[in-house]
Amino acid sequence: MTFKKKLVVTTIAASMAVTAFAGIPLSNKGLAEKVGFVQVASAAAFDYRAKLQDIRAALIAGGNAQDVRDLRTEISLLKYSDHQAVIDPLWAKIAAELESDDIEADRQDLFKLIRDIFALTYDPDLANLDAFVQNNKATVKRLARAAGYNGELTIAEAEKIANSIVKATRGQLKAAIQDESGDLDITAIQALLSDKNKQVQLVAGIINAIGSENNEIGQLINKWRASGVTVADLTSVANSLLPELSHFNAATKALAIAYVRTETELGDITTSSDGLTKTISNIKVLDIKIPANFLDWTKVSGNADLTTVNGIPQVKANSSTTVTLSAKIKTTQWVVLEKNLTLTSQSSGGGSGGGGGGASSPADQAVQDLNSKKAAIENATGEAKEALIKEAVEIASKALTTTLKFDASGKVAVSGDEATLSLTKSDLSSLTSGTKKIVNALKEVAPGAEASLPKLVAVIDIGSVSTNNVATEFSTDLVKELEASGITSFKISFSGFAAEVPTTAAFSKNVGLHIKKSAATEDTTSLPVASEVYEFGLTLDGQAVTEFAQPIAISIPLKNVSDLDTDLLTVAKIVDDKLQFVGGKVRENAIIAARHSFSSYVVVENKVSFNDISSVQAWSGRQIQVLAAKGIIQGKKEGVFAPADRVTRAEFAKMLVEALDLDNSLAKQNFSDVKSTDWFAPYVAAAAESGIINGRTATTFAPNATITRAEMATMVSRALKATAGLKDVEDVKAALANFSDAEDVHSTLQSGVALASSKGLIIGAGGQFRPNATANRAEAAVIIYRAFNYAE
Repeated sequence: MTFKKKLVVTTIAASMAVTAFAGIPLSNKGLAEKVGFVQVASAAAFDYRAKLQDIRAALIAGGNAQDVRDLRTEISLLKYSDHQAVIDPLWAKIAAELESDDIEADRQDLFKLIRDIFALTYDPDLANLDAFVQNNKATVKRLARAAGYNGELTIAEAEKIANSIVKATRGQLKAAIQDESGDLDITAIQALLSDKNKQVQLVAGIINAIGSENNEIGQLINKWRASGVTVADLTSVANSLLPELSHFNAATKALAIAYVRTETELGDITTSSDGLTKTISNIKVLDIKIPANFLDWTKVSGNADLTTVNGIPQVKANSSTTVTLSAKIKTTQWVVLEKNLTLTSQSSGGGSGGGGGGASSPADQAVQDLNSKKAAIENATGEAKEALIKEAVEIASKALTTTLKFDASGKVAVSGDEATLSLTKSDLSSLTSGTKKIVNALKEVAPGAEASLPKLVAVIDIGSVSTNNVATEFSTDLVKELEASGITSFKISFSGFAAEVPTTAAFSKNVGLHIKKSAATEDTTSLPVASEVYEFGLTLDGQAVTEFAQPIAISIPLKNVSDLDTDLLTVAKIVDDKLQFVGGKVRENAIIAARHSFSSYVVVENKVSFNDISSVQAWSGRQIQVLAAKGIIQGKKEGVFAPADRVTRAEFAKMLVEALDLDNSLAKQNFSDVKSTDWFAPYVAAAAESGIINGRTATTFAPNATITRAEMATMVSRALKATAGLKDVEDVKAALANFSDAEDVHSTLQSGVALASSKGLIIGAGGQFRPNATANRAEAAVIIYRAFNYAE
């Protein structure tokens, strides 16, 4: 990730910290009037990836997602001519350092940057992040130079930064609103909501805490401090720009409640001796206690009675059961909590039996909860029905997460330096039957909603293994039963390593997976090493298989990476004592790559240098370096990338196949102009089999023809539909309406162009898409890089 993206992530994070917990604007006209005290919890909700997904789910469940979309659109349409004065606090401090030749143009660019930042603040998906970078890259570059910062940032480092932001925000908020006993300090809450100085102090504390962290954002914050830019400057812009927007109130309330729901849980609970009565004393927001009598409580579902005594809720049942409770802030009547509460009879052996209608497993409980929503879904219409269906999907998804996990550690046998595991259909019967129950219940309650469930993956955890050899075997009837249960793959994990095997027909046999681990030595490679050497073997019905039509995803644990550039880490296949770089994506402490063949692999840092990319370094240099490190692109010869050379259809197919792990030596193609001996034949075949490419005619591919921008857009869109689950744009014509040359897009390519442009994978310029223009190698590298990192 180059500096420009680092600054984007940093600014968005700071913007979220500023706007999320005190309201926009930071005054008693912000969230204070809308949420009471609950909005102070929202700052901790920004957790880059998982937390944003939680917020989005909460928005959908609350039926308020459209409010946020409407405000985002309204912000994006703000015009400089109407609101130019709002950037004066920032402009006054940075103008002198920009060394500008066109002051008015730079002011407009700064306004656009700030406007787009606030629009992204109301974008829980951050779906338009790449488009934001492209639209503001020149402005960001000048701001970076003005800040005097020339560092680089890796994706892994960005995740560390996101975590430090959440940590700092949570810590500062807790300190601000917590009394000495650990309970909520209402006086402090009221002061924080009504006193702007208190609010700015809180934000400053968060920024200061982040600045003390040993990471890239800490360095950047210190650079901006030196330039005189303060948190108050950002809040001044927000105060001036946002509160008068027509959708501001609804969207801000929606985000606030969504933030709170992701950070709220049941607190202290007293249980009767028989286990069938529970009294709830409080709930917790950011682990801070809020008395239960501040809330109105209702029972959403379940076989129990709910009563309140002096505002304190008490749940009582006749037998083991689980109920769903809802709690609203009394002053606003907003639901801030909806959680399950389980009551287990101490006389019924822990509730393992089925008496009294109680749920005995997460699957059974999910079925019960789903059935309780059936009537409401059937009777609802429009957005209300959509929200209820979303809730049903969430219930099923959460239950499936638990049901699909199997602890196999107790079935592992160790002999010498080898650990073995053998599983059959009966071993995973609870997993498969529970999965079927949940999916079928969702189908019954909301037909078609099962399509919204995440991919079903059975996770078989072996635990920590001290041996260097692991041998696993999965019977044919087990693999077939997994597939019959709708489970698309099974993942074997141990000691930080994982391998995910499809359950398709190709693997519907007795599957044997063998892993051997050894230390990397100087004989392995001279490159910096970031893992052990892993040798993989696969048998199907006892026969060794080295190549397979569908990939097996391997996750290799990383080690000794503190001094390495993790963006440049790649999985390398060891063949005849040489390395073949096969890519992979770093995820926390591991690197993941999908492989169509097995051999020995090691993770290395692979720095590749080209001496002819200085002219494109600013906007594609890092992208070229990262893709070259992973073997996705190569130079024309050593040290030569040839960034201005045109890209052929065959070359782009190879780049895309390599980037998205679609290489498949068993794939076949039938184009008359692609010979089996052509260097590009296997890549064209893999792309064709994956549905990524079509020929220019029914029988020809035109591999040596220069690829057009519309063709690239279509290939990238199809590839990400196959690998990342993207869906076609519903209204293609509307999506293309922003381009004055939309009519020049061939009818067969319109859907792909609409999807790629909407996701920021390929950006237009000057109101045009230029569908029939060609791209050079540097431009293609940027597009491939966006596709490679799309899930980021």
